[in-house]
Amino acid sequence: MYIKHTSLTKISPSQDICGFIEHLFICVACGFMTINVHYMPDFEPNEYFWKHHWNEGKEEKWEAFARAVRDTISEYSGLKKSDLQMEDKFAYIKALKELPSATNKEK
Repeated sequence: MYIKHTSLTKISPSQDICGFIEHLFICVACGFMTINVHYMPDFEPNEYFWKHHWNEGKEEKWEAFARAVRDTISEYSGLKKSDLQMEDKFAYIKALKELPSATNKEK
């Protein structure tokens, strides 16, 4: 399954760095948004998959499976793949939290 959305205001429904309540308020205030859910068939790897798509010794089986699913979703959805890691998101959130808030600015 993958989800594609369109919004007149270009606000993303992804909740990456703000809390749920704040995010909900922004999405409700932005107006019209369309969300399309696309279901794909279940994928269960078999011996053919492991023989032809797994780089044994270079990656674990779960990595080969994740790569194949990611490539398939990208191909059929038209969504771009990103090389960002989950750790990058955590570092970004940490950096945001370390910024001085507007109420604590030195005068």
